[in-house]
Amino acid sequence: MNQSKKHKILLVDDDENLRKMYSEVFVLKGYEVFLASNGKDGLNLALKKNPDIILLDILMPKMDGFSFLENLKKKKPHIPVAVLTNMTNQSDKEEALKLGANDYLMKCDFTPLEVEKKIREYLRN
Repeated sequence: MNQSKKHKILLVDDDENLRKMYSEVFVLKGYEVFLASNGKDGLNLALKKNPDIILLDILMPKMDGFSFLENLKKKKPHIPVAVLTNMTNQSDKEEALKLGANDYLMKCDFTPLEVEKKIREYLRN
């Protein structure tokens, strides 16, 4: 990764332990990391910080992931979003993708290092 310009990741998730764990991995891998514990704060950060990619949970206080996607894509359609959730329902996946998510990842299927590897792939494209 080019160290002169750190890629910026925004992680929006209400699970404090998950935010801490992912943040530590991303910082170690050389990313600049922004964290939000709810959709409303996450959207504000996304609009202010213009991250290179967003990792987004669906079930959150103040604004859920679907509303976040809807609002974000109106203002910043170019920012890639990977949904990172425990919601296994196919209709949730279809809704997220329809609203502009680039990927839909199940938290239980990926370690933080595997998610970071996927992020690197997105940022290369």
